Amino acid sequence: MNNLITPDLALRWKRMRFNPIRALTPQILALALDQFDYGYLRYAAVLWEIIEERDDILSIAAPKRKKAVSRRPMQVLMVDDSAAAHAHRETLTDFWNNVTVTDATDLNVRGGAKLLVRQMMSAMFRKYAVHEVVYKPTPQGLRAEFRFVPLYFFENLTGRLRFTGPEGGMGNGVDLPDNEWMITTSDSPIMKAASICYMFKRLSLQDWLNFSEKFGLPGIHGETPAAKDSKEFNDFVAALDTFANDWIVATNAGAKINLIEAKQNGDGPFAPMVERMDRRLAALCRGADLSTLSRHDASGASLQGDEQDLLIEDDCELISETLQSQISRFVIQYTYGTDQPLAYVRINPPQEKDIKSEVLVDQFLIDNGGELDGSETYERYNRTAPEGMPKGFRLKKTQNSPNIQLRDNVNAANDATPVAEPQPEPALLHKALANALGVVPAWLAPISEQIQQIEAKAADKTVTGEDLLTFVENAAKHLPELFGDMDFAGLADELENAMGTSVINGVVDALRKQK
Repeated sequence: MNNLITPDLALRWKRMRFNPIRALTPQILALALDQFDYGYLRYAAVLWEIIEERDDILSIAAPKRKKAVSRRPMQVLMVDDSAAAHAHRETLTDFWNNVTVTDATDLNVRGGAKLLVRQMMSAMFRKYAVHEVVYKPTPQGLRAEFRFVPLYFFENLTGRLRFTGPEGGMGNGVDLPDNEWMITTSDSPIMKAASICYMFKRLSLQDWLNFSEKFGLPGIHGETPAAKDSKEFNDFVAALDTFANDWIVATNAGAKINLIEAKQNGDGPFAPMVERMDRRLAALCRGADLSTLSRHDASGASLQGDEQDLLIEDDCELISETLQSQISRFVIQYTYGTDQPLAYVRINPPQEKDIKSEVLVDQFLIDNGGELDGSETYERYNRTAPEGMPKGFRLKKTQNSPNIQLRDNVNAANDATPVAEPQPEPALLHKALANALGVVPAWLAPISEQIQQIEAKAADKTVTGEDLLTFVENAAKHLPELFGDMDFAGLADELENAMGTSVINGVVDALRKQK
């Protein structure tokens, strides 16, 4: 392991630390941005960090962008169903569940995988996020500590980041050893544009403050018939001074006090500029600006949602690829001696779905001879495959049954017309509920136990309307995406057709009230 990150790193940096905000001008900002492109990263990196922490918009919007990814579930998936793939998944799951994360300049920062993702997300703002990786072999398996190292400790003159340390240095950085550092890289740093917006906002705020100081209070013009430098004149000047401070004055007859007010009132041109920069800063971090789009397009809200979804999905993909290519691959190689991992880590992006539409599309494909990968389908609907479900199964329609059947994916390659084991015919309530929801009975597997309990009561003729109401309420908790817009009148019709009118008395009214 390398020894670039020493215990005294924070102390060394505190001795060298500087604040570029104090002397920031448009000319200095332009120079800092040019230097960053040349490979001298320090000035811009320090400047961006301070702006991100202190600007009232960025300090809120930037953490939201980072947490939108760090709060997503991390999952380890397999590329196939082999024994080796299962072993690789178990190893990677154990590894990522036991990582420790800290900050090289603030060892009080401690966390796990979610903190690591938040730190990696700083690459979206500053182009690079750098971690030293300290691997620790243990009897339980390989472990690692990730140390986040600020970007201003590096230079990029040669096209590869090199460590310069707190003291800096022009062109004398130290190369980063392979497999000991993780570098997250984004396409373009947000802070390039954000720092320009900050500059315009800063100038407008300064002008606004100067205007307020100069014209916030009216000027005072005093008129007196007394001769200049006479006692009466001097007394009047003293009275004006008292009036300016305390708004209390007494004058001789004939003296006048006039207030002089600036013709320019209100916020002038400053407020619109500050407001626009604030909107741009928020849009840079989070996507399209809702207030702006909604003024020109009635669908502004949906446009914003599309933009935000695109950003989050791309961020999740970037973090997943970085973790897989730079860390997971090494863990598998170290543990098993192969550079072909059969499992991979993924940050799952949010999925905005129309569940009913997806189910109808899936059913259409199956009804017309198509097949669905069973594992992928369960994953797509955020469901766990039931115990005993064969690995590598596919969903298809057989010639003898309209219901989705299972067949082994391995045998399918060797059998032109495979026929799966017939599945039990769904009972009356099972079919009725599936018909009312517009789905195939197979999608109700997560609530099959509850269905069986109600069906047993129905068979004994002991089921009541209250039983059915409780059943639907509990089922809706397990499958909210299916029950959210359910037509309860349609459900009542299906239940009546399947089980008779006596078991549904009072259910429809109760469900409608619940709705």
